[in-house]
Amino acid sequence: MTVISKTTAGLGLVSCLTDIHKTALIRARNQGYVTRTDAFVSNIKNSMELNDLSYKNNARKNWLAENNFFAGTKTAIGTAKGYIKGVAEGLVRYAPNLLLSGVAMFAKGKRKANIAAIGVAGLEAADFLNNVLNVGKPNNTTL
Repeated sequence: MTVISKTTAGLGLVSCLTDIHKTALIRARNQGYVTRTDAFVSNIKNSMELNDLSYKNNARKNWLAENNFFAGTKTAIGTAKGYIKGVAEGLVRYAPNLLLSGVAMFAKGKRKANIAAIGVAGLEAADFLNNVLNVGKPNNTTL
């Protein structure tokens, strides 16, 4: 267990966890927008449907439509669901990185730790090449 393998594993782990968190925040924000929009459309739709023509019922439904009643609660629940979905998506995507980082940090033998650290570095390098330099992506990206 060398300092280099532990440092590589630690940096790889921090990189993965940071990306998982930021991905989950994006999913949470998007899901919050979707939930808020769905609640607004639902309130508008319900305010247009009257069982019988009545000024009082119409006024109530218009008030609900204007105030978007319970939208905050629905948005908070939708945001939480989006965050959980983003974390799950990130954990699946970074499972090899997390596994190799764990092996590199907690392996009993020096050889296993070093091999796992090389694996973490290889995964991070492949991610860099794929996302930054577009290596391995098709060049015919016509719109």
